[in-house]
Amino acid sequence: MRDYLNGGTWSLIGEFTEVESGKRNKRPELEKALAVCKRQKAKLVIAKLEQARNVAPIIREIQSSGVASHRGIARSLNARGVATARGGQWTAVQVGSILRRV
Repeated sequence: MRDYLNGGTWSLIGEFTEVESGKRNKRPELEKALAVCKRQKAKLVIAKLEQARNVAPIIREIQSSGVASHRGIARSLNARGVATARGGQWTAVQVGSILRRV
């Protein structure tokens, strides 16, 4: 977050980490962050975990070993014990999404 905002005339007044899924309505950390922003008349900046940046080198290594399909890469990630951002198993769709972002 600091790298993203570096160089501006801002001051960081808080950091909150939400662990609830976006599919759930109860987001306690987001509610806290919004309350702080309201009290301080501040802007809320949301940073998504950079899963793509963290997994991309592993995917490239798998590709260099000859695995070309998204499904094959997902299988290799799962076999290596690399968890998704939510701690689950990799799918071909997720691998494709990561590759489009990097």
